[in-house]
Amino acid sequence: MSSVPKVRIEFDAYWDGESWCARAPERGIYTFADSLDELLKNVKEAAKLYVEGEEDLEGPLEVVLKVQAHVPEVAASSS
Repeated sequence: MSSVPKVRIEFDAYWDGESWCARAPERGIYTFADSLDELLKNVKEAAKLYVEGEEDLEGPLEVVLKVQAHVPEVAASSS
């Protein structure tokens, strides 16, 4: 009996000074929101849509949201 591995998508979340942002750079996913609760909802929806669009991804979806205490240099330099 073989088990199907989980599809794990990790997001880095941070406050950019105007809104909460989350990105999963290895998957090319980005979303943002006004609150952390809304951001979590958006992250789950974005991950689900991403998996639905990829034929080679099967199995249960695991979403990880890591909140950072600082703004990443990439986000800071793009504003």
